[in-house]
Parts: sequence; structure tokens; C-alpha cells
Amino acid sequence: MTIILIVLALFLSFPLLRSLTGTSANEDTYHFIDEHMRNPNGTFATYLQEDTEEDADEVQGKETLSETVGLWMEYAIVTEDRERFEEAYRQLNRFFLDSEGFVYWKLSAEGEQEEYINALIDDVRIIRSLWAAYDLWEDEKFRRTADEIGGTVGSNNVFESVMIDFYDKSIDYPADFLTTSYISADDMAMLLDKGYITPKVYDRTVQVLKDMPIDNGFYPKTYSVELQKMVYDQEINMIDQLIVAINAPETSEPLAGFIKKEMEEKGILHGVYSRTTKEPLVDYESPAIYALVITYAVKTEDKELALFTYDRLIEFRETGSEYRGAYSVGEDENTHIFDNLLPMIAIERLKKEGWVKQEGA
Repeated sequence: MTIILIVLALFLSFPLLRSLTGTSANEDTYHFIDEHMRNPNGTFATYLQEDTEEDADEVQGKETLSETVGLWMEYAIVTEDRERFEEAYRQLNRFFLDSEGFVYWKLSAEGEQEEYINALIDDVRIIRSLWAAYDLWEDEKFRRTADEIGGTVGSNNVFESVMIDFYDKSIDYPADFLTTSYISADDMAMLLDKGYITPKVYDRTVQVLKDMPIDNGFYPKTYSVELQKMVYDQEINMIDQLIVAINAPETSEPLAGFIKKEMEEKGILHGVYSRTTKEPLVDYESPAIYALVITYAVKTEDKELALFTYDRLIEFRETGSEYRGAYSVGEDENTHIFDNLLPMIAIERLKKEGWVKQEGA
């Protein structure tokens, strides 16, 4: 009995042993976020470090996003963890949600509104997660909050009967364009079914998504509602492309072929490519990109691609530093929370498929 207790104590004491025996390295990432990427008020910081040069989306280090709340909810749903979901729900209500059902897309580290703008993609993720929580745990508060946000999105995020990216509440201004990665036909069906949008808005937006052309294997970036035309970027962001591919009802063979070719021949997928030459325009890779490739592979039932990409993904995860479990912490000791949450969700999906054992093995 004494020997058994000593062995058990050793097992619980050494993270390496836990990893090798295949408990859950997602828990390491969870603890990293919990310990290192929280503001004093409990909200999730966007970056590990206080300031960052990587602010293309105008997000500073410790600012907190509704995107993160939605992804935390999504992780809680896929793991059926009510405690974690309740925490995200409390953050949503305390910091992001106003009395009219409006969700602020970004707040200061102190939880203060700096811009009176929402984001369609983040609001829809939250609505979808709230309904999933209601289905799981049958708590009326989740349904009520989903209805509050959904009704507001259906009123504000529409321009000429098409769903649009954002609404600026401070000046009563809806955008006049839709980013193609911001919504799916399934999302639109949910919004219609719950009564948040009209059949006309559903029909027009879904038609935009169905009519989406593919140029040289890539999807367009946005749809201009005013001009009624698709707009392409010359620099192709692979995160956008993968989200559209995941959302699309049918597989884009040119894009799927491009992704598989890059992974099989080069072993990596870069963050940005040229639309015309299909050559990479940047050196960097991203754990978020690999997580989305895994999600896409699960959708298309491509186990080989999923596992090959998984092997590349976990190379970005810290195993022995003070940031154990974190993804893509470079020499600057910085990481984006997006690059940590998306891998956690993708790995859980692999587990549900039975394609990997308890993560870490």
C-alpha cells in the first residue's frame, strides 16, 4: 500500500509524467490562460504582454474582447463544462452586455467601453453558445440572454436586408459590408428559427453566401452591400479562408487541394499568401491557423490531414517553461489568446472523433 501511494504521489507531482501518460495537456493551456492572461478584474487579456506591435486589429495588450468570451463559451460547450461556461456568462453580463442586449466588441483592461461597436461574428458565436448551453443544462437565463442579444443583432446588424459586420451605437451607423468569414448559412438558419431576423434578411444574406465566387482557389474577403459585389484582397489571410471553408455547405476543392499540398509538401501553412502567385508573403505560422485546419479536416472527415496538422500544432506548445501549455510564446514572450483558445477547441473535437486519445499522449 505504501509503494502504491508513493507511485501515485510521484505521478501527480511531475507534469512530464502526466503528459506522457496522456491526461490532458489542454488543462495545461487552460491553467496558463487562467494564471497569465487575466486582468485583475478577471477578464481575459488579449495578449500575454502589456503592449504589442501586433495591433493590426487595433487591439492593445491587455484589452479584452467579446471574441474571447465567445470562444471560452465554445470550449466549455465542447467539453460540457458548466462551471467554465458560467464564468464566461458572468463576464458577458458584467462587462460586455448593456441593458439593450448590445455586446461591446472590445473593452479596456479595466472593463470600460472605449468604442460603442459590436462585431457580428462574435455576437453570433455567443448566441449559438448560449442556445447550446440552454440545450445542455436547460437554464432559462441562457435562453433569455440569447434572445436579448439576438434581437439586438437582428435590428442593428442589417443594411439593405443583408447582415453586416458591425453597428456603431454611438452614431447609429451600420456598416455597409459583410466579411465573408463572419457568418454561415447555418448561423442564418439559427437566427431565422429563433425569430431574430426576417425571412427577407435570411434569403438575401444566404444568397450572398451561396453565390460566393472562388478566384484562383480563394474566397473573396468581403461583400459590398451598397455595390452588390464581392471584393478580394491581394494578400490572402488564411484564417479568413479557413473560416469560410468551415462554414461553406460544400467543400471547395481548389482551396482544399491547396491546403493539403502545402501541408504535404512543405509541412507548414503560412499566415498570408499572394492571391495571384499563391506564394507565401510572410514567414510566420499560427497555432490558430492549424487549429482551423483541424476543424476543417474534422468537418470533411479527413483524418490524415487532421492528425498531420495536429502534430505540427503541438510543436508550438510550451512544455517546460513557466508558460507550460501556452502556444507560440516566442523570444518576446508574447502570445495572443486566440492562438491558445482555438487549439484547445480543435483538440477537443479530435477527441470527440476518437482520432486522438486524451491530449498529451
